[in-house]
Amino acid sequence: MEPLIRIVKNRPEGDADKYNAVICLGNLYAEKAVEPLIGVLRNKMEYTPTRVEAARALGKIGARRAKEALTAVSSDQNDDERVRNAAKKALEDIEKAPEPKPDSI
Repeated sequence: MEPLIRIVKNRPEGDADKYNAVICLGNLYAEKAVEPLIGVLRNKMEYTPTRVEAARALGKIGARRAKEALTAVSSDQNDDERVRNAAKKALEDIEKAPEPKPDSI
């Protein structure tokens, strides 16, 4: 998982490996990747499909600490509609996710 997180943190905007790493981290439900994924989501210079996948990954992970960033992106009328919609869906997914158990925090 750490190599994927390094790719997300260090590769330039629009990098295909970065896009694929974001998808993988979501599929792995990688809680450790939440902060880097929030960074991708907030970066308007990032390739739009990568930002969409970052929002989806945050929703899959159920990252409650991403709610602020997702809310901001979903309501930013100057942002790409695809990113806004993905952020809205991720918020819905997070709301539906079960609360974490105390021993899994």
